[in-house]
Amino acid sequence: MSKIFSKKPTKISLIVILFIGFVIGGYFLYINFFAKKKINKELLISIPIFPSDTAETIINYGEKVQLKIPIGQIKKIDTLNIYKVTNIDPPDFTNKLIRTYDFSFKQVNKFNKDIEIKISFKDDVKNERFEINKEINLLHYNEEKEIWESVDSEIDKENFTIYFSINHFSCFGYCEGGPFDKPHPMMQLYSRKSLELINSKPDITKSTKILESQTDFSNNTLAEALGTEMFEEAFNITANITTFSQDIVGLPFFKSFNQLAGKFGLLFSLKQFTSEMYEGKEETAKLNLAKNLILYSLGKLGSQALKTANIGIFFIDYALTKFGTKGMEIREKKYQQMYDDSQKWNQKDKAYWTKFIVDAVSTSNDLKTLLDEEMNNYLYFPFSHPTGSTIPENLHETLVSKEREKLLIILHEALKDASKEIEEKQKKDIMKNVADMKELLNRRAQVRVSVTVSNHEDESLRKETIGLPVKIIVNKNQEFWQGKTNEAGQWWFNCTWLGYLYYGKPTVAELEYKGQKLKQNIEFDNWGVAKVEFILPEDTKIEATEFNISGTYKGEYTSNLNAEECMIKGKIEIQIDALGNASLTASGTGGCNYPTWSSKITQTWKLNGKNPHYDKKNDRYHISLYGNETQQVTYINEYETTTKTHSWDDRNHGIVIYRDGTIKQHGEKVTYLKFQIRK
Repeated sequence: MSKIFSKKPTKISLIVILFIGFVIGGYFLYINFFAKKKINKELLISIPIFPSDTAETIINYGEKVQLKIPIGQIKKIDTLNIYKVTNIDPPDFTNKLIRTYDFSFKQVNKFNKDIEIKISFKDDVKNERFEINKEINLLHYNEEKEIWESVDSEIDKENFTIYFSINHFSCFGYCEGGPFDKPHPMMQLYSRKSLELINSKPDITKSTKILESQTDFSNNTLAEALGTEMFEEAFNITANITTFSQDIVGLPFFKSFNQLAGKFGLLFSLKQFTSEMYEGKEETAKLNLAKNLILYSLGKLGSQALKTANIGIFFIDYALTKFGTKGMEIREKKYQQMYDDSQKWNQKDKAYWTKFIVDAVSTSNDLKTLLDEEMNNYLYFPFSHPTGSTIPENLHETLVSKEREKLLIILHEALKDASKEIEEKQKKDIMKNVADMKELLNRRAQVRVSVTVSNHEDESLRKETIGLPVKIIVNKNQEFWQGKTNEAGQWWFNCTWLGYLYYGKPTVAELEYKGQKLKQNIEFDNWGVAKVEFILPEDTKIEATEFNISGTYKGEYTSNLNAEECMIKGKIEIQIDALGNASLTASGTGGCNYPTWSSKITQTWKLNGKNPHYDKKNDRYHISLYGNETQQVTYINEYETTTKTHSWDDRNHGIVIYRDGTIKQHGEKVTYLKFQIRK
């Protein structure tokens, strides 16, 4: 008995220990691999904020953070909490997340206008938290998706400052390094260098040449080259993709990118030209040329930024223009007093003239004419007022000249204030162009590889399309650009255009099948999709049993649009040339009838294909066609009748050609373009 009782506790203890170990191990696995990671937030400061309709609200957290909130965005008393965020994984291109802040308003976290934010990293440099010669990037952390996202931001290393504007608040962090440190197919651009600090910034001589080359008849190639060069340097592309400007030619987004680059180059040249002239860095002789160039550009492009750019020209113009002869001594003092008394009913201070200038720039190309008209209305107003209406006419110009001299002083101060506001608008327009250029490179491109067999009805052959190694041939990191086909015989691969360019603009996809390496070219359509089709070869060589399939095939087709209640009938024509290039056109009419509504449909198809494949077993050819389907549909119900046009550019259709000159759609279950036509 004693031996039996001594063994039971040992077994029970072992079971308990195993159970506890299982629980602890399971908890460890859950925490480290399955549980959503909880980030830590430590409150740094709470700042009360009060509404203001007269001035922007500026909030400072020591010298580390500054928020500048536009007038009218704070509508009731609020509190801004700034947190330090830790226990958060860095972005995928770096191991060094320097600092992360979370900004949170108690009342509202989203605004109608952007809030300007400045973050200083001076202390981080001083404390050697990172190497100043390395890149710095600011990103937004999406807590819901647990991913880092791009933010339009600017890095000023000379002043150790990060600038960005945002209308919603959460976590923002900056890190050491950039996307080229750990490249991968989905790599993106993030922060840019300050445009004022890059070497490719144009001087006034280059800016003048760019402005002078602006015409109606061709693109401004100088502006496009400048915009591209500045963009490359701002995002450190030059050092990593040395042939960037040549490589983007021919890609689907090239036209849009080039237009943005040209506008960016032109806008920055206008900015440089006007600012340097206003600061006295260029001779007055260029004034008329500048005005003509600015106004010409305004008429051509009509851009808000170009309208704002011309303000600097008129600053100079008014600074150099005398507004009339000096006032003569007025014997009749009472008339001077009458003029002054009348003008009190028409007072226009500096704030008025500032607003007038800003509004005029936004609504008209001819600022000077509008300003002259408004000044004259102001100066001659007293003579239409009862108090000044009796002033002798021969004294009008003398009184106006004296008042104009006083107005000139006010106007110059107003121009200075307006310039600051307009300069900000101009800067935002330039930054938007740069951000749009960045967004084009961060967009996704997709390669869709599909593997088929010549005999689609042979299930054993179809299974051979599954699990085949496929890759896009690149010059480095090949492991990122390869995979295997799925159960549908497909492999879809995503990359950004930046990743595509960084990896040498690959043009060939390769499929391994029974020791053979089959290759196909990669060609992207306008939507950034490349469809690559492989048709597996048969084991035995095809004997000389092929037949001529070239010719024109005509007949009728039906389509029930995958619904029994809908039917379309029409004419179809397929043309195949001597090289095997095929084109299909079809058009038909019909409609749908349901209990509560019906429709009338006009349908057209335009498909193209090439490289016919001979199916020896079934003695027929197979061609895959791709192209467009358009439907004009009139929807009818008891309440209204509406007409809409639908278009699909991703349609594909298989056809088979038989020796007797018959063409059928491929597959018996096809419900669209069902036909049997003859040569």
